[in-house]
Amino acid sequence: MADRPPPVLNQLLVEELYTSTAHRLHNYVARRVGATIADDIVAESFLILWRERAGQPCDADAARAWLFGVATNLVRRHARDEERRLRAGIRDHRAESPPEDDFDRATAELDSRALAGPLRRMLADLPTNQRDVLMLVAWGDLTPSMAAAALSIPEATARSRLHRARNRIKSSLNTYLKDRSHG
Repeated sequence: MADRPPPVLNQLLVEELYTSTAHRLHNYVARRVGATIADDIVAESFLILWRERAGQPCDADAARAWLFGVATNLVRRHARDEERRLRAGIRDHRAESPPEDDFDRATAELDSRALAGPLRRMLADLPTNQRDVLMLVAWGDLTPSMAAAALSIPEATARSRLHRARNRIKSSLNTYLKDRSHG
């Protein structure tokens, strides 16, 4: 959450913001912590906005970014659960039997589910600050500048974290695919 939020937000804008943002916010949070927890986090995010609306940005985009920041901070409270779920996905992926022939191997490679376990591990292995920016942009559908506002960090920092996160995922994915093709 921002240390000192900008000017006043009125009740009409809060209602419009709920109508235009709640679904997107829920989708973003659900991808991070699951739908049940997402319901609670979205509700709590709007409750915080309502309680503190006198201190929130009056610009809809800034308020929306602030809401995503609040939700991200609330998600951080659940970071251990997120980490456990991602790591559990790794175990589940390892438990699956490998394809038996080249055709099955090629089919599995094309199937996005085949990459789910490794991608979960790659996300889990990202530093939290990089993972937060990447997920706000990829799953929250925010621009890097909105992600920066959501996290109360400079835009250049958000762009740098996003760049590093993308490069780490790309490198890890390339290594994984290369290892699979040689193994």
